[in-house]
Amino acid sequence: MLFQPHAPATVEAVLEQWGRAVLKPRWGCFGQGVLLIDDFSTLRDVAGYLAGTTPAAADGTMLLERRYDNDPADWRSVTLVNGTVLYGYRKRPSRWAEFGRGAVKVYDGAGAGGEADLCEVPPAHAKQAMRAQQALGSEIIGFDMILPDGARVIVDENTFPGLYPDLIAEAGGDLAEAVSGLIAQAVDTLRGPPGPAA
Repeated sequence: MLFQPHAPATVEAVLEQWGRAVLKPRWGCFGQGVLLIDDFSTLRDVAGYLAGTTPAAADGTMLLERRYDNDPADWRSVTLVNGTVLYGYRKRPSRWAEFGRGAVKVYDGAGAGGEADLCEVPPAHAKQAMRAQQALGSEIIGFDMILPDGARVIVDENTFPGLYPDLIAEAGGDLAEAVSGLIAQAVDTLRGPPGPAA
């Protein structure tokens, strides 16, 4: 949920219901700046500090998400192009970092990407990712998904998703073909239906 840093009390009841939350930059950056929030006083003070020292989003809001206890082994990222699942991948243990009280996050301090392995995308994950893509209307997008208590949860959407050509090829996909098909479809849409014959 989004909230104004000068009015953190608006999320106090929500945080109490969730128990723990994650404060994230509005525009993700490889896990950098992602903070675990255990209580309202921490949220209040961190939000106040950030509001006073760093530029916020254009609308001045901050992003707070519910923290789900989950097993990193269940984490997967699903990349879609034009409504089709291209592939899924998992981050290697070298990209996981603890960020408080046993919780872990994907973290890449250098912002280099990589350290990923191909993984299966079960049909239920694919269906949920495709529904989310349709709702957001992004032709190229990735969703990070976890499985707390057996329930699929999307915890991140990435409009600049991980596109690893070697993993896509290993999955039997073709990135160039997927993107060129998307471009061709966009051109056809812009052209519109053919006019009457002369």
